[in-house]
Amino acid sequence: MRPVLALAERYSAGLAHPWVEAISHNMAAAMALLGAIGALLAYGRPYELRLRGRARRAWRVAAGAASAGPWQWKRSRIDRMHDGAVYQHVVHSLKWTVGPSFCGLSIIALILWLGGALITQLAILPLEERHGVFCDNSPLAPILQPETSVMQSLAIATPCSPLGIAVERGKTYAIRVTVVVVGGPCYDGVYRAGPGMGQSAQLPVGVSLPAIPYRRVILSGWLQPMFEIKEPVRTESWPGRIWHGIFGWPAFIQPLYLRPDRTGGFNGRFTAHMTGNLYFFVNDAMLAATPASGWPRLRPALPSGLYGNNVGTARVKVASTEEIPATGS
Repeated sequence: MRPVLALAERYSAGLAHPWVEAISHNMAAAMALLGAIGALLAYGRPYELRLRGRARRAWRVAAGAASAGPWQWKRSRIDRMHDGAVYQHVVHSLKWTVGPSFCGLSIIALILWLGGALITQLAILPLEERHGVFCDNSPLAPILQPETSVMQSLAIATPCSPLGIAVERGKTYAIRVTVVVVGGPCYDGVYRAGPGMGQSAQLPVGVSLPAIPYRRVILSGWLQPMFEIKEPVRTESWPGRIWHGIFGWPAFIQPLYLRPDRTGGFNGRFTAHMTGNLYFFVNDAMLAATPASGWPRLRPALPSGLYGNNVGTARVKVASTEEIPATGS
């Protein structure tokens, strides 16, 4: 067999190499398998011929080329069930009513789901962020000075929490996030974000997948700590007021990539890409918005069913130095 296998491997451009190797190393098993396949084909040949003959006769009867007459073989129980009114009605309903309806409704639901996600990600959420629906538009807060820090306890059920400070473009800041002990672990509904807030919440696929396109930051995980820098509101001329009235004030959002330390907290650093007020929130899904006080002012719909099911409190500390000492705070 080896010359035959070598010839097959040569003329198959290498596609048959795994088969050749398997057969050459397990010749007895390969021959037994081929024999079993041949026996099954031989056993099934009479039934195949009978099926073809019956199908050909049925076609000739339907075309008027032959009379129905009695069948040449005895009808089995399966044949009688197959030709029965109940079976035919069920199959007809599944094929022409249930199946197309299910496929059609599934396609419509998929289109609505993807369309809503595109509108949410490309239009609604950017406008809401820029118009201060989540993180308010306010004048410039005090800029965080060198060798100083600010610390606040923030509930993750809030879509956005101001830290009361401003950061400068191009400067690097250190940040430390811990979970307040009295608040217990952080949860997204009934799913824990663990450990602490250093990792995303592990939601089941059936819950996570439909909601991923509606995440506030679609490429970040569930309950991922995020920070937002917003350009402060300032007095300006009429053209500037019209421009910002339509498009809002610039905002920059970036995930916080944190490393755990020995005290149970999480440390990290970020570089400010613009000068503005600093805000903190965790990533979660947001539904489409509804008009509140006229375009383009928008408000989130049903926020209690999204951020409102988050449980936990984070203590956030931001410093203008490169590192934050690991302390018990």
